[in-house]
Amino acid sequence: MKRNISLLIIILIVLSFTGCTLPSDQSPGQADSIVVLEPPDGAQYPEDALVVFRSEISAAQDVDLVELWVNGERVRSDRLSLPLSSGTVLQSWKPELPGEYTVQVQVPGLNDSGLSSQAVHIIIGDSSAKADENVGTGTPVTLAAPATLTPTVTITPTITPTKTQTQTPTLGPPMVTANDAANCRFGPGLVYDVISALGEGSSALITGRNVDTSWWVIERQDGYGQCWISDNVVTVSGDTRFVPIITAPPTPTWTPTAVVLRAPNPLSPSGTIACLDVTGGITLSWSAAQPVSGISNYEWVLDGGGSTRSGTETGMSAYIHSMGCFHTYTWKVRAVYDDGTIGPYSSEMTFKVE
Repeated sequence: MKRNISLLIIILIVLSFTGCTLPSDQSPGQADSIVVLEPPDGAQYPEDALVVFRSEISAAQDVDLVELWVNGERVRSDRLSLPLSSGTVLQSWKPELPGEYTVQVQVPGLNDSGLSSQAVHIIIGDSSAKADENVGTGTPVTLAAPATLTPTVTITPTITPTKTQTQTPTLGPPMVTANDAANCRFGPGLVYDVISALGEGSSALITGRNVDTSWWVIERQDGYGQCWISDNVVTVSGDTRFVPIITAPPTPTWTPTAVVLRAPNPLSPSGTIACLDVTGGITLSWSAAQPVSGISNYEWVLDGGGSTRSGTETGMSAYIHSMGCFHTYTWKVRAVYDDGTIGPYSSEMTFKVE
């Protein structure tokens, strides 16, 4: 008993000099991860199917680039419009040939070495075709002749054909993929304003539709809610059987903008003119009225010298004959349009002939 107590005292003294501490119960921080949620491993799709991969990212820093790798080769690289550190990313891929493929989603450059998801195996086309390649490869067997000539009765067994079980392909979430760069609008129609867009080859999750499925409601790629995109400009994939019908927003009311008519501006003559300079007449000139489109002609009026003269011109000037000297003249002009609308008169311009 004394020996055990002495041994315990020695151990305590050694621990006090070495600074030994007990292990901490604190667990390290959660590591960065990327997990492919859909499709599940072993999923089978028909030929020419568009396969949509939904991945969940959790990282300590923002991620702005996600790559899709198939059988060790990168098939697409997507730059996120809004970098994220936690969220879901959708990517689509259309295989060219049937067969078995191994797919991974990667975030390059994260933690200096990059980040990869688990490997997901998918089958494109008929999976039984590979097994059929091995038929007929066995070694031929030679049957020996019977030892006696005694006839025997051969019973032919009845073979009941076994029903081949066809594997139902796994349908992913309802998605649209833009055939070309496409506008996404506030409602199902060209009368609605464009509020977002979907780039060529980009995919988005479907959240609704109109009654005849001519327009789809999708998640906006900029992360600000939903918008409507026409079925004519996208390719639809996944299970759309349970996509709800969404009531369209009210059709925008178009209010025509009132056209403001502006009078022409008189240019010349003005001020005082020598009598010798008007012996052959004088020319009134003005600038164009606004709007210019649709003007039929201009009407002018000249007062002075004891009379009032007026006329119409298709151009922007009028030549006046027989001007009298030592008189003051005032003139103005206005535009007349093809539909009968008459614009306002210009300001009056005055000149003297001395």
